[in-house]
Amino acid sequence: MTPRKMNSRMAAIIVALAATATPLFAQIGHIQVDENGNMTINGNPGPPGVIGIEPISGLQALCYQLPGYAGNPGDIVLFSGFEPPSANERSDVIRFPGNGNMYFFSLIDDQDTGPADLADVPAFPAIIAPNVFLLEQGAEGNNGAQWQPGPGGIGGDAANPNLQYSFISDVPEPSSLALLLVGAGIFLGSNFLRRRVLFY
Repeated sequence: MTPRKMNSRMAAIIVALAATATPLFAQIGHIQVDENGNMTINGNPGPPGVIGIEPISGLQALCYQLPGYAGNPGDIVLFSGFEPPSANERSDVIRFPGNGNMYFFSLIDDQDTGPADLADVPAFPAIIAPNVFLLEQGAEGNNGAQWQPGPGGIGGDAANPNLQYSFISDVPEPSSLALLLVGAGIFLGSNFLRRRVLFY
């Protein structure tokens, strides 16, 4: 093969690779995170959240690494709509310090009997500017909020103008499902044993 043909084939391969890589990496469309360290990026699993120190407040929080961009600084403050309107309180603070990470603070619920979530904290940091306040949507125990920052908004990025976040504030307690499965197992097991006894 002549050097000229080899160069043209190499160029074709590079162009083809660039064309297939662009849709995967150039645009981040949707990021979803919850209080237990689970992250998806465009519907695919992302890096799990880990406990870290948020640099502005110096407080411990659940930290998610953003996929290749800094994220415009600011706070997203979530309010629960399940108390009377006069008693609405902050339930979560999602902070973008502008360092490529997102920090999730969730106030410990004194009525929660399940295990603590990774994002649970005893107190919130002081809110920083800019900030936006969002009302949680969905049923109690499985609710959250959506945020579309645009290129200049909190958590936004100029290279990802259609970026959208889903913050899952509450996740269904695994203990409820576990109890249901245990109960079903006991019921089925007792029926099975009773039938075996009847046939002997």
